[in-house]
Amino acid sequence: MRQNRPNMVQTAEQYEFLHLALVHTLILDCEQIPGKQFQDYMIETSKGDLIRQFEVTEGDEYRLRLYLGIRHEDSDYVNAVFVHAFQAKRKYIVSQSPMPNTSEGGKSTSRHFEFTDWNQTGNAPRSPAYYVTFLGDVKMSSSNGPVLVHCRDGGSRSGLFCVMAFLLEKMEEEHEVNVVNAVRKVKAMRPNAVPTQLAM
Repeated sequence: MRQNRPNMVQTAEQYEFLHLALVHTLILDCEQIPGKQFQDYMIETSKGDLIRQFEVTEGDEYRLRLYLGIRHEDSDYVNAVFVHAFQAKRKYIVSQSPMPNTSEGGKSTSRHFEFTDWNQTGNAPRSPAYYVTFLGDVKMSSSNGPVLVHCRDGGSRSGLFCVMAFLLEKMEEEHEVNVVNAVRKVKAMRPNAVPTQLAM
């Protein structure tokens, strides 16, 4: 392409912009702008707004907020975020496991699944087939509402769960997957999901 159009992209800033635009498109759900309206969009949008579109905040737009039972002076903060599935937005709530001193606010009537067959380092399942079966069991019993997924650090095992569920659903629907993009999508919502040493 560069041979046919040598003046197409000329500066490092242009390459950086195109790289960021491509990464943003691959990682996040982006609103498409019809080609006929693109020039108007670029004219009407300030440079600051364009730059902000490429910034990924630390999951704040996906952060779960507490509303019921809190007083005006209390914080709505909870260390949890919503993570999208392949077809459903906010399918999972990813959180850190409750700390030992955390009080339990009542009886839970939800079903609880726990995967315990991890390898020696605790970073990956011993049996991929068993893990896929586990994911299927969770999917079969969780048709209504978001699924709470938690692990010790609120990211590594929980992130792996969300990525694997995303990949399995995408494979089932579209018969193709992209592992890197799936990891990036989950990390955009929960930055500590699937640590680098686990993702490699």
